[in-house]
Amino acid sequence: MSELYTLTFGATGIQFAPRTDPALEAVLQEDALPGYYVHASMGDENLLVCLAMRKDEGAGGIFVLEDADSVLYVAVAESNLAYAEGLNHFAEIVAQTRYAVDIFDEADEEDECEDAACQCHK
Repeated sequence: MSELYTLTFGATGIQFAPRTDPALEAVLQEDALPGYYVHASMGDENLLVCLAMRKDEGAGGIFVLEDADSVLYVAVAESNLAYAEGLNHFAEIVAQTRYAVDIFDEADEEDECEDAACQCHK
């Protein structure tokens, strides 16, 4: 099983605390998570994805962060505040990861400027 955390939001911001939950770990091995629905899927399936799932009833939700190979970790938000802050946190992680890869890939491409007098790439 991947890492499992409880996600909270307090005076110092978003916090991850290690979590032990054998029942949740067993359910996460299945394709469906009873009592939750997919609220958002963020990221690039070939790079890094965060699946955000809300509870059918009640506060909170679960975030599953995975790369192209496997689940990296799962964070359980037990309040709506933690869930909303988690959405912000994970959206930024996947967006910044995609941006960094794009910048890295672009740096490897040859300069496409054909103007010999151009000073933009010097």
